[in-house]
Amino acid sequence: MTLKANIAQALLIIIGVPSSLFAADQWMVRRESSSGACHVQVKTASPLGADLAGPFDARKDACLKSKDLFDPDATDPSKCFTYGQGTVDGCKKEGVILPGTKTSPRP
Repeated sequence: MTLKANIAQALLIIIGVPSSLFAADQWMVRRESSSGACHVQVKTASPLGADLAGPFDARKDACLKSKDLFDPDATDPSKCFTYGQGTVDGCKKEGVILPGTKTSPRP
């Protein structure tokens, strides 16, 4: 946690607010029905599609799951046909290269 978050948590504990309010973000894999594009998003974000998998405690775990869900057949609503650019970039930062992207060829 950042210094500001630590100070805020300490102040809230002193005044009696439970620390469970400071739980780490959870991550979801969501799929847009119209395009088949999947997105890895924080659970509390406005969804870019229907939930496919999650919640996950780490973004990397959600990225790995979205990688497992890849299928070049866009008609399967339980699979990822492609990925949003933010998901591609975020997963790459986590060390996960998603299939079908510029850095990973389609299987």
